[in-house]
Amino acid sequence: MVGFFYLITMRFKFYIVICVILFSACVSLKEKPLPVEKTAFYTFSIRRDTIKNQTQFKVLDVQIADTKINYHINKAIEKEPYYLKLEIVDDSKHQISALVTHPLYKRFDLYSESREIESKSVKLQQAEFVVRVPFFSSYKTITFTETINFVSQKPITLKYEK
Repeated sequence: MVGFFYLITMRFKFYIVICVILFSACVSLKEKPLPVEKTAFYTFSIRRDTIKNQTQFKVLDVQIADTKINYHINKAIEKEPYYLKLEIVDDSKHQISALVTHPLYKRFDLYSESREIESKSVKLQQAEFVVRVPFFSSYKTITFTETINFVSQKPITLKYEK
């Protein structure tokens, strides 16, 4: 008779342990909320030092809008001789890429008096430009890669200064 009660109590304990395991597995873990996507307008300054043969970048301003954009990268820019590739890494580990025509190299068409179209290239020493990209949180790093005459230059990385 004692063995019978022992068997029942052991079975009861076994069922309680199984129920605790099942119920604890069903409890949902609190997940971190996903960052809300917004739109960022980054204003950059670019300056070319011809003596050192270096390009310097500076973040002038970051404006955030409470809208979501339909963002895509214009891959046709990669076929141009002068462009910049930006890679923005933010605090939430998102990596956003952007391609823009190089702001220091301008090309324009002139109409001569003889009614011919003449294409000219102008190389600037400094310029400002704006890039519109998705925004999730403040940037950690921004990496600029210049392509000049179809040759990619050494990447330049800016880190966020708080």
